[in-house]
Amino acid sequence: MKITVDLPDDLFIAAKKRAAELRQPLRALIEQGLRAELACGAGRRKQGRRTIRWVTVAGGLPPGVDVADRAAMHERIEHVRLARECSKLDRGFEKALAEEGMSDDLSA
Repeated sequence: MKITVDLPDDLFIAAKKRAAELRQPLRALIEQGLRAELACGAGRRKQGRRTIRWVTVAGGLPPGVDVADRAAMHERIEHVRLARECSKLDRGFEKALAEEGMSDDLSA
């Protein structure tokens, strides 16, 4: 059966070159490609479908949070991030650094 197909120029040129490398007509290359796609395409489509597992938690928004206020949301996120980072600090080490800094300030 004869058909007309519109292809991008770069794809057509690459296909013509590949057909020439394989020493076969372009028609044969297109036929092989279609057959290969149809043979494995159905299995790939079934494999590619994934179910989404929704993760939900009880709770909701913290009191006073307005999701419409982007600046407030950004500020809250930064505040929470900084609080988490601060909770990771070694309090003894931080205290020693502070005391060292204070003793340097007092001796100057």
